[in-house]
Amino acid sequence: MNGDWMNTRSLHFLYVLLLGLGLPVAASAGGFEYGPQGLHAVGRGGAFTVAADDPTAVFWNPSRLALMDGTHVIVNLSMSLMQASFKRADAYIQTVTKDPETGAIIYGPIKDPQPDKFPHEFETERNTDQLFPLGASFFITSDFGLKDWGFGIGLHGPTAVGKVTWSSAFDSSNKYFFSGMDTTVLYLDLAAAWKYKEWFGLGVTFQYVMVPYLKYRMTIMGPAAYINQNTPISNSMDIQADVDVSDWGSFSMLAGFWVRPLQMFKGMKKFEIGFNARVVPYKVSANGNIGISGVKDKSLFSDYQTTIPGRLSFTYPAHVQIGARYAWDHNGREIFDIEADYVWENWAALETFEMKMMKEFKGPGVDMSAMDVSIPRNFVDSHSVRLGGQWNAIDQWLTARLGFWYESAAQPEAWTNLDLPSWERFGIGFGLSTEIRGFEIGFSYAHVFHMPRNVTNGGITQQVIDTVASEDGTKSVTRPGYVVNNGEFTNSIDVFTFGIGYHHKPKAKRDFPKDPVPESETADEAVEEGPEPSPEDPADPSV
Repeated sequence: MNGDWMNTRSLHFLYVLLLGLGLPVAASAGGFEYGPQGLHAVGRGGAFTVAADDPTAVFWNPSRLALMDGTHVIVNLSMSLMQASFKRADAYIQTVTKDPETGAIIYGPIKDPQPDKFPHEFETERNTDQLFPLGASFFITSDFGLKDWGFGIGLHGPTAVGKVTWSSAFDSSNKYFFSGMDTTVLYLDLAAAWKYKEWFGLGVTFQYVMVPYLKYRMTIMGPAAYINQNTPISNSMDIQADVDVSDWGSFSMLAGFWVRPLQMFKGMKKFEIGFNARVVPYKVSANGNIGISGVKDKSLFSDYQTTIPGRLSFTYPAHVQIGARYAWDHNGREIFDIEADYVWENWAALETFEMKMMKEFKGPGVDMSAMDVSIPRNFVDSHSVRLGGQWNAIDQWLTARLGFWYESAAQPEAWTNLDLPSWERFGIGFGLSTEIRGFEIGFSYAHVFHMPRNVTNGGITQQVIDTVASEDGTKSVTRPGYVVNNGEFTNSIDVFTFGIGYHHKPKAKRDFPKDPVPESETADEAVEEGPEPSPEDPADPSV
């Protein structure tokens, strides 16, 4: 009988799975994660490592799956609104010389007096694609009738803005810096968890990482005599590089646990400690094409377009989350909980974006060999603290959530960039949800405040193409030019998350009568126990 019951639950899980895979889920991201993801986690300000009470535990802490009974499914839809601006510092012409021994190009002091139209004052530029409505995630979990086990699958992406567009004008503030990107990153998750009674649990999530497309646009300066490349604004040899690549084969893994160390003390049964970590960082090595064209009406390449094979590589780092949570129960009902988390992310592993042009390029009056373009990032590890919780105001009908977080900068000030804004920030989140007949519907909102920056010691420079002598003749290389990220940066992000979930609770197990007791055994018991006293029995004091 128990086997039939388990098979019914398994079929129900598969039915929900098929429904879920039919949804047009687009889990997209194109930058570093700006905060938490999922209906519950966003409302709690990301303080969710220990709580992880919905199917997003596949991502937040897979060990919590062992605490979920029945079958759960959740779909989260997120919209992000990013408002960013950049005003580059005034540009001056410097003296440029070439070292006769090494051939290195040396940028010296500012020329005095300045040539005509210098110093050049830039206009403030803003991202034009502010609304990104395509963030989504989908998770299903089930215990398959096993008392101490939990399993889950999911499809999601990092919480980040997937499409950003900046000005392509020949004299814009972001010239030679960053022009735009459009990227999708997907994680296909498979998780399993086990617990020992109510004391502790372990879990692991295996992730298959896909980058269906990664598009990135920037302007580089084409080859010419170094004295003709001495400009911080624009050049007749300017080249627009459009990277369009994809990667379908990376792997990663998450591992987590939870423990209730004070089970023996009344009132402390729901004090918990949790841990989750990306123990296997993954490297994206995306192959595709690099489009080469000129800045319209301002470049010798303005009417020229070609495509060459290329590759873009970078490393997505490991991270560690640890937290403590306390929940207060009343008559078996959890009234509220509060959780504090600490998160460390190994962004120092991301030193550069490596772009490889794998074929020679022939343009109007110029030839370039296949070459490597190294885009320095020089990130540092980031640290985050989070505090949040929820209040079950009206059992099942109304749950309220609130949370806060602070995160240190992954980008040092000198390497502040527009494509992946990750400098010092803090955020606040809140949310509401209700449950009706097993369906949960809710909304969460978060605002991310980036601390404004005024960069004066920038390290990001023009990518200038040069030629050097080699054993096979001459080859093309890139060298740094003028600094292009000095100036004023601002950024803020609003996140709107809608979630709908369903919980199929297992039916209560039926109680079956015990096997009939043999007559001989019944008779023996009757003899041992003796007959019921009767009113006529002299032993009865009432007679």
